[in-house]
Amino acid sequence: QRLRAEAQLIAETLELRPEVWEDSQQAKDFISDISQDVPDRVYLISRTGNLIVTGQAGEIDPTEASIDPQGIDTALSGIPSVQVSYGVVRQNVHVYIPVKNLDQQLVGIIALSGSIEDVAQQFNRIRIYILFVMLIELVLGGLIGLLLANRLGRPIHQVSDAVVDIAHGERRQPVPETGPQELRDLSAAVNYLSFQLAEMEETRRRMLANIVHELGRPLAAILSAVHVLRQGAGDDAVVREELLAGIQDEVTRMQPLLDDLAQLHGQVLGNVELKLQLVSLSDWLPPVLLPWRTSALDKGIYWQVDIPKDMPQVRIDPGRMAQVTGNLLSN
Repeated sequence: QRLRAEAQLIAETLELRPEVWEDSQQAKDFISDISQDVPDRVYLISRTGNLIVTGQAGEIDPTEASIDPQGIDTALSGIPSVQVSYGVVRQNVHVYIPVKNLDQQLVGIIALSGSIEDVAQQFNRIRIYILFVMLIELVLGGLIGLLLANRLGRPIHQVSDAVVDIAHGERRQPVPETGPQELRDLSAAVNYLSFQLAEMEETRRRMLANIVHELGRPLAAILSAVHVLRQGAGDDAVVREELLAGIQDEVTRMQPLLDDLAQLHGQVLGNVELKLQLVSLSDWLPPVLLPWRTSALDKGIYWQVDIPKDMPQVRIDPGRMAQVTGNLLSN
């Protein structure tokens, strides 16, 4: 743009000085005069495309001329032209402006040639700035990434350590629910898992204690009865029958507990199968409730059963549902 503006200004000046195109000495004087104000190489080209004179900063040497025939041809057609040449060492730009006289007839071409090394140097400086900024961004990005990784890694390590401790059966404090929402949800899930496992462990211990208690009492009674029978009480038919009846009663009382253990074992293994069938509740309930009547009366509990005759049929496993009913009545 600068070269075009200077070339256009020189062309307007030459429109008023037609003698420059006719006399080579005047052309040299003109170039010498403007070379002090124009730092670029100036070419005066005739309307036939021949170089008249060239010069730069007062130096006039036609042998150093470097013009582009294509740019000259374009300017000879009356159209300004700009040509850029990219070399290994230097990059130049050439501006060709047609010059016309007062009658709008082409009298010659003014051409300016300048180096764009300054522009290239500016681009080089820009490249250095860009590389410097990219380096700073990489360093800052690495630091921020490291901080974020540490921030995310700490709660992840806490959760993983908690899972390992749970797997080894070690008690552990709840995991702090910090960090992003996903990590908070994960920590909450691990805490809930730890709580559930602790509850299951406590339930297992209570269940084992109940089993020992429930099995220990009838077994002690059975052992006492066996001991009495071995001591000679079996000679008395009445005493022997009473002892055998007591042993039978204790074993009968143990059967629901064994059924519960079998059911619990099946639930742990995941192979519990229900034998569902249509059952009339009116016919099914009386024999299920009957064995518990004696136990209730022996404890002085008032017992009354009222089973409507028109109860509906339901699809249940009679044996399993009898265990449920027995547990409720036993409690």
